[in-house]
Parts: sequence; structure tokens; C-alpha cells
Amino acid sequence: MHPVVSVQRVGDASQAPWVRHLRPGQSVRFLTCSCRGCEADLVVPAPRRIPAAGRVAAYPDHWRLDNPGQAPLTVENLEQSQDLITVPAGRDGVVVPFELARVNAGQVRLVTVFGPEPAGRPAGVPLCPGTGGRIERALDPHSTYFAVLVALCEPRLRRSAEAGLPTSAEIAQRLGHRGIAITPRAVDWHIEYLIDKLGLRPGCPAGRAKRSWRKEAVAAAALRGLLVGPEHIRGPADPAPRIRGRAARRPAPGMAQFQGDHG
Repeated sequence: MHPVVSVQRVGDASQAPWVRHLRPGQSVRFLTCSCRGCEADLVVPAPRRIPAAGRVAAYPDHWRLDNPGQAPLTVENLEQSQDLITVPAGRDGVVVPFELARVNAGQVRLVTVFGPEPAGRPAGVPLCPGTGGRIERALDPHSTYFAVLVALCEPRLRRSAEAGLPTSAEIAQRLGHRGIAITPRAVDWHIEYLIDKLGLRPGCPAGRAKRSWRKEAVAAAALRGLLVGPEHIRGPADPAPRIRGRAARRPAPGMAQFQGDHG
């Protein structure tokens, strides 16, 4: 029987390549190690003590992940970066629905898994005729606040769920390249509007943590709720260097001009 799953170490060019091809019924054990004395199929050096371990098991049409360690493992879909599942410590036999995925323990990247292609589509289930067969979007895709939201989430849509979020100045610059004239302060105002529209205000912290919390909360809610996706991204990726100085501190125009976007 041919291999159906491949497991590859996530490393840099200085490390020797490591990959295992698994047939159905075979598995690979991996763990993090800081003492250099542990044994497993794959030992991942950890810069600090992260008690992570896992086992990838191959099946004819899917793969599963066990987590016998003490740290939760996250599985990131490398084809759709907003898709992410968490396997708690002590959980066995979790079916992973991603063909190409990366397993992480916190910020430590462990293995990349290439799973089998789906054998077929699931049997159809009749939908309620009242739904119209489409998902209703809570946001207006033609509004300025939606353009701000897409620019905010763009790094995670293009790269990975761990990608850093852009600053308000970087969002303003990105939208400027697309013909949307907006200042960093106006970007902040649209994000405040999204906080209210998505019902995130009750958990808002006070003080200096508020600025970074807003963007993280809005991006997480939008990606989890599939409010934005790769189909909303237009044009090539921008290097988007950080803007400093006066350009980042220009006052926002009068808020009245944005009211048409929030109706």
C-alpha cells in the first residue's frame, strides 16, 4: 500500500531535512526537548521548557493527531490560514480535516503534515428553503469600514494565523494604494465602529492595552466568523513599511463623511 501521509520537520536551512512517509496504520511520535536526552521519532529542540508532544497517525482517507503532552497543540490549515483547531492536552484520536497543515505548540512550530486528498464529497443534506442556500453577511462589503477590516486581516489571510496585524498607519497606506483616501485616525474610528457592530465592547480592557486589543479582537472575530476571506483581497501584497512621524499623526477628517458607510 502506498504512503498517504507525509510528516516533515519545520526548520531552517541550517537543519538537516527530516521527513517520514506513512502508510495507513503507521504513525510518527514527536516531542519538544530542552535537555537533549529525550527520544522519539522526531525530537524538536525547544528554546524554553514547553512540555509538548504529539503523534500523527495515518488512515486511508485522513490523518489524526494525539496530544499526550501537557501543552495544547494548534493545527493551522496552510491553505486557508484562518482555519485553526486546538487539540487540548490529553486528547487522543482527533481527526484533522486539513490536507496541508502545520502543528504548533505556542510559538514553536513542530511539524508540517501532508494528508491524503478527500475521497469524495459528503452526502447532500436538504437545506431549509427559507435560508435561500446562502450565508447572510452581517457586514456591508462595499463600505469603508469593510475595506479597513480586510486590510487589517490581510496578513493572516495571505500568510498565516500567526502573522502580525498592521498598524493604523499601514492600513491607511494600503487603502491609499487602492484609491481609498483615509487617515490613521479615521482607521481607528472604523475599528471602534466594528468593535460595537460585532458586539465586542463588553470585554474591552482599559488603559494602554486597549489599542492592540481592538485590532486583535476584531481580526479574530472576523476570521472565526468567516466575515472576510481570500476572495476579498485585491491586488498584490504590500510590504507596507511602518509609517512614522507626522504622516502617522495627521488628524482624521470630520466623522460626518463616514456616516454613509455605517447605515
